[in-house]
Amino acid sequence: METQTEAFRLRKETLKAEYTWAEAETRVVEAVSGVGEELGDIGAAVQRATNRTEQLRARSSALDDLMASGALDNATLATEADDVRIELERIGVDRDVENDLKRLKDKLLASPEAEDEREAGTRRAESGGESSA
Repeated sequence: METQTEAFRLRKETLKAEYTWAEAETRVVEAVSGVGEELGDIGAAVQRATNRTEQLRARSSALDDLMASGALDNATLATEADDVRIELERIGVDRDVENDLKRLKDKLLASPEAEDEREAGTRRAESGGESSA
């Protein structure tokens, strides 16, 4: 009976140890797989950035080839005025004229003569208001 009790106790301790070991192993695997997922995400992001860089280099090279062959004009060297640019310049000139007129009006209104006329008009209005009161 003692031998059986001792065997049972030994078996129980062995099972506890195996359970603790299995639990620890599970935690390790979960931790490693979590790190693996994060590294996978980082790797995918690096791969996307690499692909995008390669695409931009290829596009730049293609544009350089088109410009060298004359199939594509360099926009910075364009000398002919197009309709859009002409219209934008006309609008800019109109806006400049309007700004100049406004500035002149403001200057005229701020002049001493204009100030005297405004004060005289104010006095006339006040005196007319006082006589009717």
